[in-house]
Amino acid sequence: MFGAAGEAHGALRAPENRRAHLIDVVAAVIGGRLRLTWMFDAQQLRRETIERVVNACADALLAIVAHCRDPRAGGYTPSDFPEMDVSAEDLDEIMRELDARFEEPR
Repeated sequence: MFGAAGEAHGALRAPENRRAHLIDVVAAVIGGRLRLTWMFDAQQLRRETIERVVNACADALLAIVAHCRDPRAGGYTPSDFPEMDVSAEDLDEIMRELDARFEEPR
């Protein structure tokens, strides 16, 4: 019913307001893709500094994705099953029961 507007949203704060933090990062998933918007005061931080931080963040996110896609990374977590209201402990127990069923000789 609702979605992101296609046009620009304008400034997120009034120019006369002081920043609460040196860097603001706004994240959203749009069209199945993670989008990060980085905002900073160019009078306090150099663009090159922010670019290094952004690149380090991108590298870390790519490493996390690679780890999660690796079959040796481990088992499932509750976030893999958003429709279920299950704790990590309950999910571990369910997976142990399933493993036991498939390991039994037929």
